[in-house]
Amino acid sequence: MATTYTLSDLTIIVPGKDAQASIEKTLNSLEPLMAAGGSCILVNDGSTDATGEIMGRFATAWDKAQLISFETGGGAGKARNAGLGQTRTALVGSVDSDDWVGAEYYPALVAQMNADPEVDFVRSHYLECRGNKRNIIRAPFEVVNTAFDPRLAVMPDDRPTMVDHPQMWAGIYAMDFLDRHDIRYDPLHTAEDRIINWKTQILGRKMVIAEEFRFYYRRDHNVSLTAVGDDRQLDFLQAMQNVIGFLVNEGHERYLPKAIRQLLALICFHIERQGRLEPATRKKLVTGAAHLLALVPTRELEAALLRIDDTRRNTIRGLI
Repeated sequence: MATTYTLSDLTIIVPGKDAQASIEKTLNSLEPLMAAGGSCILVNDGSTDATGEIMGRFATAWDKAQLISFETGGGAGKARNAGLGQTRTALVGSVDSDDWVGAEYYPALVAQMNADPEVDFVRSHYLECRGNKRNIIRAPFEVVNTAFDPRLAVMPDDRPTMVDHPQMWAGIYAMDFLDRHDIRYDPLHTAEDRIINWKTQILGRKMVIAEEFRFYYRRDHNVSLTAVGDDRQLDFLQAMQNVIGFLVNEGHERYLPKAIRQLLALICFHIERQGRLEPATRKKLVTGAAHLLALVPTRELEAALLRIDDTRRNTIRGLI
């Protein structure tokens, strides 16, 4: 008999570091879930401000909440993995400490988990927030509110697909699925969700994209790791090396064209914006990108170069 999930089957992991300015709004948005019997794991990732105290206050007030505290920050990937290790419910999701959700968001996703007994995860659209401006970012696949094979949303390589939508917080996942395949985040500061994005899309039995967008992703602040210029910006190189290694080592080479195309786009993105990086980090970007490109199978790399524009092709050729 198929399981029918309810909100009491869902745990939300909230990692946070030095987030005292935003964490209270994040946690207040989870009150409806907690009132409906949901669970929450709060991870204080080595904060030096009042983040830990605020998290502790909510953890004490909520019946089904737990606080994990690290003395020093290990990054979002490590913090989310710590939460996954303590999750005891059938379903799990996450909210970063500067984002928030609408009261209807998780009920809509849990309902879609019940669409088919083989659904392993549900993804959604989300709202990008810049000040008072809101912009819906839609999941790049047209089938919504219907269960389908996640591999159908990986290719082709020449347009956005679900592996180009790595915002894993815009979704919920069956813990037995994650555990069965040992799916976890990379222990990185940035790009930590690339590997889990790829693995869920390729290893999942079925997924649903919920026609739901009330996840509020804040982009109007300057403390995000996407705004810093140190070596943490280079974590995408290790992340993509792990993705390519997964595809090659686990027999999923047919998806290599997509992964290589994604790697080239990320390298060009960072090279084009290297002026924001510290001088030493710029040098590491160039050498690190060149090293990773040397690991990519030559035939697949050359085929990918033929399918990108001249400017980016010249950028990549300057590295190989």
